[in-house]
Amino acid sequence: MLRIGLEVVAAALAVWIVYLIYIELRNADHVWHAPCITPTATREDVLYVIRAFQRVAEGKGINWWLDYGTLLGAWRIAGQMPFDHDGDLSYAA
Repeated sequence: MLRIGLEVVAAALAVWIVYLIYIELRNADHVWHAPCITPTATREDVLYVIRAFQRVAEGKGINWWLDYGTLLGAWRIAGQMPFDHDGDLSYAA
């Protein structure tokens, strides 16, 4: 009797795992095919903050620079990477 119960539980678990895999694969279309683009308004906000920091740091002797993804975008495409959703700044204290 215990063996039959374990077989039923194992079968139910197998069906549940197959169902979860099906759901993941069905919903994976957006992961592989939809563009991963940060909205224009968000990128404009990030640029505004960077420029505001530049105005504040200007004339105060603060050495600062772009870093990480922001620097990569500035170097590669002379702008912000379409999928970069933040501004990376560094400064020497």
